Amino acid sequence: MISNSWPMWLNGTITALSALIGLWWLYHALRRDRSRGQPRCPKCWYSLVGLDGQRCPECGRQFTHPKQLFRTRRHYRQALLAIIIILGIPSYALNSLINWNSPIPRWVKIEEGSWAGFNYQLFQMSDGLLGPSELIISKQGKTSFTFSGYHIYLGDIDDHTSNKIGLGQDITGNKIPDVIIGEFTGGLHCCNNYTIIELSDPIRTIAYIDTVDGTASFQDIDGDNLPEISITDDTFNYWKTCYVSSPFPRVILRYQGRRYALAPELMYTPPPTLEQFEQQIAFIRADAHRLPASAEDESTAAELWSYMLDLIYGGQWELALEYYDRCWPDDHPGKEEFLVQFYEQLQISPYWPEIALMNGVAINANPAELAELLRTIDNPINQTQIVSELQSE
Repeated sequence: MISNSWPMWLNGTITALSALIGLWWLYHALRRDRSRGQPRCPKCWYSLVGLDGQRCPECGRQFTHPKQLFRTRRHYRQALLAIIIILGIPSYALNSLINWNSPIPRWVKIEEGSWAGFNYQLFQMSDGLLGPSELIISKQGKTSFTFSGYHIYLGDIDDHTSNKIGLGQDITGNKIPDVIIGEFTGGLHCCNNYTIIELSDPIRTIAYIDTVDGTASFQDIDGDNLPEISITDDTFNYWKTCYVSSPFPRVILRYQGRRYALAPELMYTPPPTLEQFEQQIAFIRADAHRLPASAEDESTAAELWSYMLDLIYGGQWELALEYYDRCWPDDHPGKEEFLVQFYEQLQISPYWPEIALMNGVAINANPAELAELLRTIDNPINQTQIVSELQSE
């Protein structure tokens, strides 16, 4: 539970302790490093025990009076930091405690309301637009659910309508209200994660959607008045290219039974026209830089496999392989090796089992066999043979 202020005794204790630490550090910086009867160079503090001359053998400093050799060494930079602690921290604490009730730091209630008999309050740390947050949901004065995160918001972040998705509506079809809790984690190009809770008794978490480096949105795609989740798959993020060039194929999830699962019928896309297909192949082959220099090239723009992924995630596996075979000339190095690496990366995707089933491809097909089949086919148009042979394994 969030406390709206620190008690007076805690603020006083912090102030007193910081002052004591500062005083100890100040004494240590100015008084602790004494010579204790041992002669030292007043410039570099090199030990001069047993020295007969009047010049330091370490730095060359010449001295004329023996008293110079027994000076206390003072660390003025440390002393300055100690003074800042002595004066700065207590001054900040006292300045912020004009009536000894202001919090350090302070939680601010930024939103409150109710859904289906539950009351909620959303708090945020008062250190700017973004910061640690906490959501508290209660019923009849008793806390039913709490959620903490870096920056919490409620509902679909992309929904700006008056009836925002995820604020107490039933979004799964079981006639129980649901709430979408979003969290922005604060990364440079990342990340909005979603926790979906069901306002049952007790409150139940039904899904956690981790977008990783991608995005997600809630849309009623099939017109049944229940939103599906459109989310990007980041499996190929930074794969052989930079973030900006990385492909993020989109998948659609629908609530089925007690979990969100891929909805292949909503992801299926019709094949491109012959003209569109040939134009895309010509685009890749028109510039050698659009193909990796070899299978080990890590600096190529991802136009080649980005289009392959769009085809595969739309249920067009055969076309994806034909496209690859047509784009990559046989005399260009690394053709088979790259395809093997691409397929191995594709199998890492958390959605691969469903994507494979959607395309009629064996889930655990050997990538090396895929490349071998591609190599032995004389007519690259007849890619259906690849699928049928993989399924027969």
